[in-house]
Amino acid sequence: MKKILFKIIRNTSDYNSKTQMMKNIFTAAIILLTTASISAQVGIGTANPTNTFHVVSTANPVRFEGMQTGAAADRVVVSDTNGVFKLAPVASLNYFYAPSMVLPTVNANLPAYTTYNAGTFTVDLYAVYSNEYGLTASTPTATRSSLKNPTGTTLPVLGASALEYFVIYFDNTVFDPNTIAVSDTGILTYQVLPSAVVTEKTFMNIVFKIK
Repeated sequence: MKKILFKIIRNTSDYNSKTQMMKNIFTAAIILLTTASISAQVGIGTANPTNTFHVVSTANPVRFEGMQTGAAADRVVVSDTNGVFKLAPVASLNYFYAPSMVLPTVNANLPAYTTYNAGTFTVDLYAVYSNEYGLTASTPTATRSSLKNPTGTTLPVLGASALEYFVIYFDNTVFDPNTIAVSDTGILTYQVLPSAVVTEKTFMNIVFKIK
């Protein structure tokens, strides 16, 4: 009886040992497969992918449906000559010139977006941009001052806080350099020098940058 009991215990030990060994082998296999999956390159249309995900097709190899409208701060995706996707340098893509506007030098016949108080002119740059890009004056009337083609939709109008404002040139012989300023919400203020003489160079170049 003792001999049989010993044999049973020995077999149980062997069983546990073999079970543990199989577990170790299975775990090692999972680790190897996971590592291989992480480092593998996937090719579609090619047996020799050169990137993590490499698609080869004669025309339009990639298509995404259901994409949502992005935000102003999103980056632009482009491809190089080999078709590799990259983020575009946005320095040349995220700014634009302010629309045309009158910047008064005397307190008379002020446009709707300008006020005057104690020698200081205040111009709402964002209001000008919003009105012009929003085509608020495009309704077919005898007094309209903007329009679009019949099937045209709309221009994007960003919020004031989505923009930065730059005056990249102003006539410093007319607009007082010590008083000109622009706020974070696109409000321009300036005074005119007492000795100012308005000439063909009396204007400002204003740029809006998307944050």
